[in-house]
Amino acid sequence: MKMIANKYGLLLLLILSMLAGSPDSLRAATGYEVANVVLEPAVTAGQYIQVPTNGLAVTWDTPTDAASVMYYYLKFNTSSTPLTNQEFNDTASDFAVAGINQSIISTTVPQTFFASYDSGQVHYLHVKTQYVPGSYSDDVVVGPLFIDNAAPTGTISLNPTSGSSTQFDVTVSPSEPVNYWLSGTASFPGGAGQDSRLFSTATWNLSPDTPYGNVTIYAWFQDIAGNPATFSAPTATAVYNFFAPIAITPNTVSIDVGNNQVFTVDGLATYDWAITEASGTGIATFSGSSTGVASVTVVGAVAGTFKLTATPTGGSALTSGTITVVQTVMPGDCNNDGQVLLDDVRMAFGYFVTGEGPTSSGFAAANVYDDGDGNTSVSLHDVRGVFTIFVTGSL
Repeated sequence: MKMIANKYGLLLLLILSMLAGSPDSLRAATGYEVANVVLEPAVTAGQYIQVPTNGLAVTWDTPTDAASVMYYYLKFNTSSTPLTNQEFNDTASDFAVAGINQSIISTTVPQTFFASYDSGQVHYLHVKTQYVPGSYSDDVVVGPLFIDNAAPTGTISLNPTSGSSTQFDVTVSPSEPVNYWLSGTASFPGGAGQDSRLFSTATWNLSPDTPYGNVTIYAWFQDIAGNPATFSAPTATAVYNFFAPIAITPNTVSIDVGNNQVFTVDGLATYDWAITEASGTGIATFSGSSTGVASVTVVGAVAGTFKLTATPTGGSALTSGTITVVQTVMPGDCNNDGQVLLDDVRMAFGYFVTGEGPTSSGFAAANVYDDGDGNTSVSLHDVRGVFTIFVTGSL
């Protein structure tokens, strides 16, 4: 009988030893699992929401054998299946709550814990109890949890990316479905924004008074859960290289006889330049090269008008507006010495006798009256006027 007792005693020790080393599924304890886990705010309804500043409140009913519970452990992750004791235990948990012998127990998970939670993943809450050191209840899994406390990110792009058009398309590429706002300034525009789930490209029109140069477009993103809560800076920017319409600059101008004026095109190409549609011969000349250059220097020679053309290689010619060469002289001062003397009267009479045309500053000075001929000739009336200035100092 003693041998039989020893035999059964050894067998019992062996069975206990096997149970001690068996997997969790073979020795799961019952009566220690929590029940009726409730989250406030509710984050299991399918719509992503933010955890508020006061955190996520978690409450549960205590186990049947609550008096034996030492700790309640909480762990959040993306696994929808129960975790083993090796995966989830007193050293591999997120939060621990001391066991209390009451019907309902709770804890609050701070908002900061969920700062990286985004709509790209759903999460689950795992709850276990520890009833003796090293011994844990089965894992109670709650979820999925739809929590989004991470601000969305994204970029914007422009089409076309450069040019002289005042209209282009702005495309937003957010990290998740968002409401977005666009603005030409760094200030948040407010309002409801536009829903990227409905469309992601908007037509942008620059205002007519937009200065030429780089134009910055700002975008703000707010996800469906409401992140970010405040708008302090643009999420993304893009630059549109907005150029002035290609034209000869200046397009219309007046040049004094003998003075220079530089004309240019935007510098994106080189051009062959020509003086065209002149009102007479020798109105203006080029000073320096006029072939294969982005700009030219024009010298006003005699009073009159003309236009400039600039023809790029393989392209269409650009034409300026009317350019006027003006003769600024002292009336009657035909020899341009700053005074009207008898020599000036003789020069004016010479223009009248020879019928010389408008080719010099002296001719312009002799034309002291508008005789209805467009000042293209010096009349006897003009000669008398020069003589009057010589004698009296004025007309």
